[in-house]
Amino acid sequence: MSSIIRVNLTDLTVSREETPEEYALLGGRALTSHIILREVDPQGDALGPGSKLVFAPGLLGGTAATTSGRTSFGGKSPLMGGCKEANVGGTFGHRLSKLGIKAVVIEGAPPDDSWRVLRIDREGARLEPAPAGLAGLGTYDTVARLLDGKLRTITVACIGPAGEEQLAAASIAVNDPEGRPTRHAARGGLGAIMGAKRLKAIVVDDEGTKYVEAADKDGYRRLVLGFSKATLEDPRTQNMATYGTAGVLGFVNRDKISSLPTRNHRLANPSGLGSLRRVVARRNRACRLKCGFIRRNRKRAISAWSCETCCAAFAIRPTSPTASPARTSKIPTRRRSSAWCGIYWTP
Repeated sequence: MSSIIRVNLTDLTVSREETPEEYALLGGRALTSHIILREVDPQGDALGPGSKLVFAPGLLGGTAATTSGRTSFGGKSPLMGGCKEANVGGTFGHRLSKLGIKAVVIEGAPPDDSWRVLRIDREGARLEPAPAGLAGLGTYDTVARLLDGKLRTITVACIGPAGEEQLAAASIAVNDPEGRPTRHAARGGLGAIMGAKRLKAIVVDDEGTKYVEAADKDGYRRLVLGFSKATLEDPRTQNMATYGTAGVLGFVNRDKISSLPTRNHRLANPSGLGSLRRVVARRNRACRLKCGFIRRNRKRAISAWSCETCCAAFAIRPTSPTASPARTSKIPTRRRSSAWCGIYWTP
């Protein structure tokens, strides 16, 4: 039976409760939004003591279903003031599901100015003082210290200086399978809530756990294979496989859609986007959607894998012959709203 973890920063306690029956069939953004709408005052301060940060995996997290590993972060947006959800791929959601965690609720106000780290593993969840020197570090250095070489079992979600300063657009960074914090819950400024709670990072370690098994293993396997086949054969998937998320640019940039604002929202239908399709991209054969790429253009020959790993069945990850983690970690990752999610610019 999955459970909900509540972390109270006021008295620095962590408790675990059974999932209410009404939440049994909810996961991801449905669950985070339900909790926020029920427990957070809509008139309250998004960075005040009454605010909460909730994160939850999807219903199929920890299984072999394609794209099942995403994690939703929810809270009252410091940027917009409404109920907001931002989500990431990577292995964070799978690890939570393997540990039997339905959701984690961060609440209360810290009693002092000390920074803390939330650690979650088979033994439970606990708050710890942040290691000396961790506060003030960027996300790359933060993740490198907290992973401590255990990339196979640990995933870190953290904030950098923007989140610490409670900037309204601060994101929450989650490391990818190569240990780089390139996955961002970037919408709505939810990283500022972590900063207000003086929570520098969340470290999830699923060592000693197994993937979630269905009651009807054979039946679930057939469903997963059937869904994967349908996904692979869908023309929209082929479009994503060829161009990444840039494949949707033609749709969102049409007249009467106008969902690609540029130049500080002064233009709704920018021109010249066709050139974005003419990029060189290698494809990951194991991933169904193939949405996470580091692109290589003709001016700068940089190419590397950075798959979302949203699918637990992902096992074969071809490596790039032209890039190393040391080089790719220095690539500026500039995300542009939803249409740019997963595209790495190398200007």
